[in-house]
Amino acid sequence: MDRKEKLIEVKTADGKTIFSISIVENMAEEPKQESTDNGNGKSQKKEEFMTDAQKRYLFRLLSEQGLEEKEAHEALKKRFNVTTLKKATKFEASQAIEAILEIQRNQRPETPVRAEKGGDMPW
Repeated sequence: MDRKEKLIEVKTADGKTIFSISIVENMAEEPKQESTDNGNGKSQKKEEFMTDAQKRYLFRLLSEQGLEEKEAHEALKKRFNVTTLKKATKFEASQAIEAILEIQRNQRPETPVRAEKGGDMPW
């Protein structure tokens, strides 16, 4: 267990100590979380939730493919197998982004990445 100690002193204008306070903080060890390589050389903890930036990027990528906001939202919930996007992890979001980008790199520019009505997205 790590321990941090801070000393706070209140002094007069001429430098005489009026009183001192010692603050001690005991740092408990955090349980180790499983990390996974996401393919870009950076590992991420599986338990961390998707960031707002990842969410915006996913919606932008899907918008470029012709999915409206509601369609994109439902497709992402289905992709991550969650009832709300707040439960999607950073790792899952990174995987989805990479999959969409890979599909975009391999397709003809005029062909959007769309599912048939009621079908699954190809990513």
